[in-house]
Amino acid sequence: MGTKPSLAGLIKSDGKLALEKVGINKASTFTGFCSAHDKNIFSPLEDEKITLSDKQLFLLAYRGFCRELFHKEQNKETANLMKESDRGQDQMLQAMLQGYAGAYDSGVDLALRDLGFIKKEMDSILVSEDYSKINHCVFELDATPKILVSAMITPEMDFQGNELQRLGLQNEVYEYVIFNCISYENKGCFVFSWLASNEKHCDRFIESLLKLDNVQVSDALVRFCYSFSENTWASPSWWNSLSEEEKNSIGKRLMHGTPMENHPPDCLVDDGYRYKAMSINKRELRVSEKT
Repeated sequence: MGTKPSLAGLIKSDGKLALEKVGINKASTFTGFCSAHDKNIFSPLEDEKITLSDKQLFLLAYRGFCRELFHKEQNKETANLMKESDRGQDQMLQAMLQGYAGAYDSGVDLALRDLGFIKKEMDSILVSEDYSKINHCVFELDATPKILVSAMITPEMDFQGNELQRLGLQNEVYEYVIFNCISYENKGCFVFSWLASNEKHCDRFIESLLKLDNVQVSDALVRFCYSFSENTWASPSWWNSLSEEEKNSIGKRLMHGTPMENHPPDCLVDDGYRYKAMSINKRELRVSEKT
């Protein structure tokens, strides 16, 4: 169960997103690498036992980062299409659509600028295998998680609702956090990864999450995934087990960060729902020593 956002789809559904059944291969396949490089780079992650080694955690983050860069480049094309979408509309609607398109295009440009900086750092780590330059927060799960995700965002607020970074500032170089939830051997893990140099805001973001106990973290991660990533995929049986109130809560989160709705400042704060999407049995913070 997931979403496949598109401009045409949003227009067709009056600007609303909803979860729908999507084939596993369509949901999980990332075609940003040719088969040879994909095999060569990610073999330690795909062909070896998952031990959550520093190398495996980096490769997990690197793949998530590359996916984000790949899709941001596609978003630039979407921004250009949005600018053309007002043809034949009345003047007021044209002004509104151009406003959305302009803001979207500006955001994509800022993201691509920042991702260019991060790519240099990530490529350097890949080649040198110096994994001290990237930090991880690992939550190990004792059962297969009900949702999977791979994405990268700029943390705007922490899990207590405190502001971290305000988006849209042209002269601000933003900090990013990569997050992945994977399953293996009837268990899984949820991992946050960020460059060690991104300590001002990313550290605070992770610290706010670690203040919660494991049950609270489990629910916080569901809120986080559905508010911040369209690349979140759920088990149909889990989705069908949720109450209508829980489904509606997630449905509202799907709209966060779209042109129609900014992220509410308190979107990561406990909303009282217990989603039971994952069971955490261990947590570990792996950070480089500050000099």
